[in-house]
Amino acid sequence: MKRSALRISFLSILATIMFGPLLWLFVSSLKTSDEIREKPFALPETPRFENYSNAFEQGNFDRYVFNSVLVTGASVLGLIVVSSLAAFALSRLEFRGKNFLLLLFLVGMVIPTQTYLLPLFHELRIIGLFDTYFALILPYIAFELPFAIYIMHAFFLSLPKDLEDSARIDGCSTLGIYFHIMLPLIKPAIATVIIVTSLSFWNEFLLASWYINDEDLATLPRALSSFATRRHGVDYSLLLAGVSILTLPMLVLYLVFQRHIISGLTAGAVKG
Repeated sequence: MKRSALRISFLSILATIMFGPLLWLFVSSLKTSDEIREKPFALPETPRFENYSNAFEQGNFDRYVFNSVLVTGASVLGLIVVSSLAAFALSRLEFRGKNFLLLLFLVGMVIPTQTYLLPLFHELRIIGLFDTYFALILPYIAFELPFAIYIMHAFFLSLPKDLEDSARIDGCSTLGIYFHIMLPLIKPAIATVIIVTSLSFWNEFLLASWYINDEDLATLPRALSSFATRRHGVDYSLLLAGVSILTLPMLVLYLVFQRHIISGLTAGAVKG
């Protein structure tokens, strides 16, 4: 009983530490700016749900949300296509140097993003992609490619060779095997990659602040940063409503699909 009580107490404290700031964020987003400054830990006197509509109307958040959805969606789609093809080739096909190529991809997981910032900045300007959506989409795909290949490669290796052999006997091509047999069988890996990388892309700030100058192309994290540093003062109620808009979709996504993340990572690690 004592161990159980200690475990419950420890988990309760841990949950409070983890979810306390989120709860404060959502509660504070329903206050006025004066209430946030004067009574930061009190409940709102009158919940102001209009803070959210004001954030869209006054802060132009509808444009920033659209940009974030577009960049995140395109990046995830491109990543799934490229990484699944690469993982399939590296796991199921035989060609010289494939182990070295796989190692080269995986080395990308340990190289800090900051080392690429300046060279990539100049490269994007030279090829004319600076200050466009592709200035974020292409680097996002490249930076998450090692992780996605690692997860999918392990799943492809776990699939029985007999499936592939039977398909070839029936006259199925290599691409046919990839599309019709292998791809449907690695859905847990695809789900894991989609969820984890969506969280990363949606919340990414560093590249968005380096490679995007046009406010009309700014993603939500970048826009919130600009909104928080305005010279003529900050409307904290709108700022916190904007942060809530940024946080809530990915929080819901993670809570709904957390089992897929855990099972996908675990299965990939065990089977690989």
